[in-house]
Amino acid sequence: MNEVKIYNPEGTLMRVITKKQVRKIYWDKFADSKDKTTVFQPAKNKTRTCKNCDKKFPIIKGKAITFCSQKCRTAGTNKKPKRKKACIECGNMFLPKSANMLYCHAPCVRKGKQT
Repeated sequence: MNEVKIYNPEGTLMRVITKKQVRKIYWDKFADSKDKTTVFQPAKNKTRTCKNCDKKFPIIKGKAITFCSQKCRTAGTNKKPKRKKACIECGNMFLPKSANMLYCHAPCVRKGKQT
């Protein structure tokens, strides 16, 4: 936070508020006026289902949480939806291990590189 200069309508400097005073005013008026006990408390009788393990957990007011724990969050975000693709050499459907796989297995890769 920086110092604040207050001018009158004519443009002359009336008052300068130092950084220290600005911080004190901020913490006195805004930060301490919020009721910190209710900001992140679980909502009463409301639950949400974890996207990874389907376990029920309480909704925390003011937070958009979709996983029950850090472990589930890591496991849930590391899952990649996989769709079957057609091999560009033989046309068979296969489940790719990465998004840029074009061939279903090694013999198709060798055939594809020969042509």
